[in-house]
Amino acid sequence: MMTEYKSLEEQVGISGYYLQFSGVGGIIKQIPEDFIVCEIIPNGQPLTTGREIGEDIGGMYIHFVLWKRGLDTHSALLKIKRLCSLNENDFGYAGLKDAQGVTYQRVSIWNGNKECLGQINLPDLKILNPIRKKFGISIGDLLGNYFQVKIRNIQREMDQEELNSFCSDAESNGFLNYYGLQRFGSKRPILHMFGKYVLREKYSLAVDLYLGGSSEFENEKITKIRQMYAREESLVDVFESFPSRYSFERKMLRGLIKGHSKEKIIKSLPIYFLRLAVSAYQSYIFNQMLSTLNNQNYELLSKTNLPIIGYSTDVSKYPLEIKSFLHDYFSMDDFRLDFFKHKIKKVSSKGTERAAIVKPYKIKALSDYTQDKNIEIHFSLSKGSYGTMFLREFLKNRINQFNYSG
Repeated sequence: MMTEYKSLEEQVGISGYYLQFSGVGGIIKQIPEDFIVCEIIPNGQPLTTGREIGEDIGGMYIHFVLWKRGLDTHSALLKIKRLCSLNENDFGYAGLKDAQGVTYQRVSIWNGNKECLGQINLPDLKILNPIRKKFGISIGDLLGNYFQVKIRNIQREMDQEELNSFCSDAESNGFLNYYGLQRFGSKRPILHMFGKYVLREKYSLAVDLYLGGSSEFENEKITKIRQMYAREESLVDVFESFPSRYSFERKMLRGLIKGHSKEKIIKSLPIYFLRLAVSAYQSYIFNQMLSTLNNQNYELLSKTNLPIIGYSTDVSKYPLEIKSFLHDYFSMDDFRLDFFKHKIKKVSSKGTERAAIVKPYKIKALSDYTQDKNIEIHFSLSKGSYGTMFLREFLKNRINQFNYSG
């Protein structure tokens, strides 16, 4: 079940640029320390030490700053869950953070073990300043994110004046507010198609895609395991071949081995994962819409929020270009808005809106050409926007040419 070759960007609807800048080329994320992300909490402070979240005031929730290296948020929380015997439904966080980097974010746990949490100090995961508070943290409970990024092996040297000019232009004009690859799967971007199949209740297609759908960018050993499934080899052999960290694949295979229906297997998956998949499909439609409008009506983007499609989306209120795109897209895909009103209520989505253009702020770029051809760039973004999508405007590289470790 190999996907026809497309760049990773093209597979998730990303094309074109907004800023008139020729780009410097280069590599990001060669090592996790090249890409540092600090959550900006509602009071405007970026997290760096843990002390920013304040003092212990008592309460049933434990708050802490999660420092992680080379881990996605869910994998980090699963580690914490196992180490301190916690319930994964009791965790709260404001947003997901990049796996291929060093990140700082707030997390809350209802009725957790503060002593156990305070002892977690691993090479890839640390808990900073666990304190008690009266309320938990929920999605969106942040101001934004602050990024410190090293770009290695640039192809075009720039003097400081030109770097400053780019920073000024970016702050004034912004960039295309695409959803980044993390939303879909950085090396195997299939989560949006999985979400589409879930919405349409095509559970067999969803399971087969998630287990057997391969990507030229994924690890070769994992690709061979997926091909075993696609060739209908022994399910037990496929299960035993997947490393333990492939928890969703193993859960699906465990259900198949027991003879469960594919519908039952999908419905047994964690709700947060199913919602993430549906959100990925909404994000894919948004990216496609943004790319189309960027080609058709450049001026419209800076004036308009675009819909994140859901069952309550009022298509009639949008400009003609948006209505035309949605009509054509749904006709081609044989899709209806009411598919977002799912039998699994927590998977349903009313829809919302998202800015087409977003403006980074506090941008600072410094060059270091003494040893290696490197540039370091610092910037802040409002919540929900992707640092990698701003960086692609600076590098003007295809996203699959970025070096992602891990």
